[in-house]
Amino acid sequence: MKQKDSFIMYLEWLESFLVLPENELRMILTALRNYVKNGMEPEFIGTMKAYWIPIQNRLDRAQQKYDATCQKRAEAGRQGGLKRQANQAFASNCKQTVANQADHEHDHDNELSNDNKKKIQKEKEKNFSFVAVDFIPEELKTPEFIASWGDWENYRKERRKALTPSSAKRQLKMLAEHSASEAIAMIERSIRNGWTGLFPGDKPKSPEPTNSIDAEIARLEELCK
Repeated sequence: MKQKDSFIMYLEWLESFLVLPENELRMILTALRNYVKNGMEPEFIGTMKAYWIPIQNRLDRAQQKYDATCQKRAEAGRQGGLKRQANQAFASNCKQTVANQADHEHDHDNELSNDNKKKIQKEKEKNFSFVAVDFIPEELKTPEFIASWGDWENYRKERRKALTPSSAKRQLKMLAEHSASEAIAMIERSIRNGWTGLFPGDKPKSPEPTNSIDAEIARLEELCK
């Protein structure tokens, strides 16, 4: 029997101990202590040996049951540890898979973003059909003005009065006499009012005709608007 610091005392033993003479009870208790603590079997003979054998067998069965329980718990703990390790490995793999997928989606988004940027750039280049950005005066080279000027070119195309290089340069020269915000306001005002020219303030009124020819020309201009 393995060495132990304690053992279970059964009630059936106590009942039998009560009828033992004092010297035999002392011998039984000493034998119990030595057997449990050191695994030392007593050298009983006769009646004492017959009395001791059931006690020893009961102790051995209890020890075997205890050892089996400990082994089961150890195995369960080992299996639990393996399961935790497997779960951790699975969770780690899942995280890595999600991370890889996120990286792939990010790369895909970057590719789409780059494609979209190229498309937008091409669209902008198409909008500036002949007036390159280099023609725009330095004081007007702001993202807001360049975008507004692109709107102005498209607007003139839609009105079937597309800008020529010379007319565009004249308009840009006039706009350069104002700030970028004022120039943008002129463009927006002309588009809003359906004008085909750019004016610093409200569109000036046409001068009164000086003769009948001028009056007829003015009337025809009004009809063509």
